[in-house]
Amino acid sequence: MPQPDDPNRPEPPVRPADPAGLIDELTRSGARLDATLSALGDAEVRAPSRLPGWTRGQVLAHVARGAEAYTWLLAVARNGVEPGPGAGSEALARAVAEAAARPADALAAELRSCSAGSAAGPRTPRSW
Repeated sequence: MPQPDDPNRPEPPVRPADPAGLIDELTRSGARLDATLSALGDAEVRAPSRLPGWTRGQVLAHVARGAEAYTWLLAVARNGVEPGPGAGSEALARAVAEAAARPADALAAELRSCSAGSAAGPRTPRSW
């Protein structure tokens, strides 16, 4: 088995990530999504998405809940303490349905808020 200092050791399939760079990309991606969502009206948000059986609003609500979940996980990683229970599948389904039914501007604001929470916090490994 090759040792870590072996020059013939194959490169790992995944390289360690640059957390600050990933957070910057997350911020840029969120800004692009926000710009796209800001251009949509209520009828467009309620229209079908490219996912069979899903509206755009449902997709966006899932993205918001996903960002919320990552914010929760980052808080656990940062503090070593769970900031409260995670949502169960029934609660998640209700939250998605409620969010998907909101007007486009309210859904955009919610997504913006959830995404901002994911990108907040320490930006370097030493900060963790």
